[in-house]
Amino acid sequence: MKIIEELKLNGIVSINLLHEKLKVSKVTIRSDIEELDRKGYLLRTRGGGVVSNNRNLVRLVEKTIHEYEDEKKLIAQKAVKLVEPGMRIIIDSGSTTSFLPHYLKNIKLTVITNSLIIAHEFCGMENISLIVSGGSLRYESQSLIGIPSLSFFDTLNADILFLGATGFSVNRGASASDTMEAETKKMMISSSSAVYLLIDSSKFGKNSLARICRTSELTGVITDGINNKTQQQLLDHDVLTLLPEC
Repeated sequence: MKIIEELKLNGIVSINLLHEKLKVSKVTIRSDIEELDRKGYLLRTRGGGVVSNNRNLVRLVEKTIHEYEDEKKLIAQKAVKLVEPGMRIIIDSGSTTSFLPHYLKNIKLTVITNSLIIAHEFCGMENISLIVSGGSLRYESQSLIGIPSLSFFDTLNADILFLGATGFSVNRGASASDTMEAETKKMMISSSSAVYLLIDSSKFGKNSLARICRTSELTGVITDGINNKTQQQLLDHDVLTLLPEC
């Protein structure tokens, strides 16, 4: 936590300075920095580390759910209009996709997810046949990732994937802040006939650490707002833009 506090203040941490400030061994600090690097909080460098994701700390999904909440609700409402009874849908982890269960509670579906938050929302809904992937828990996103999750999604065929991301640009595509999480999302894409990215407009033009997919791999982007230039660029990639009616 002290290392994270230093990152928030300065954007960079030094093993030597942390050693002097915290009065613990350099071996311990180096080990902690390696652990934070694996979890996506920082990028390890020679002698320390810098803030990952273009100087934006990985944030907990429980907090980001409440950012742009009204916009995310409108995005979710638009997304569910693509869903028909009997479909097999994959719902990815993410703050925007977490609003989907509320609007799907009256539709008979098979729902597949790697998100503990989404799985919890669907518990007790008799109309939903719920399938949850295995894997290791990524605390920040409350998602299950890793080899078991990759193997799980590799065996499936879904009608629609509702994909989450921490950043999106037309040139670089959709991206995530964790490399293994991005790999899990890639496998979801390969298992789905249609892929819709659910993303609020604040994430446009941002590129996170790990690319999930290129823009051309998407069927559509569902968002709360988009400028005409970006919409045309998406159209040039044969990607639909879906906007809420209000």
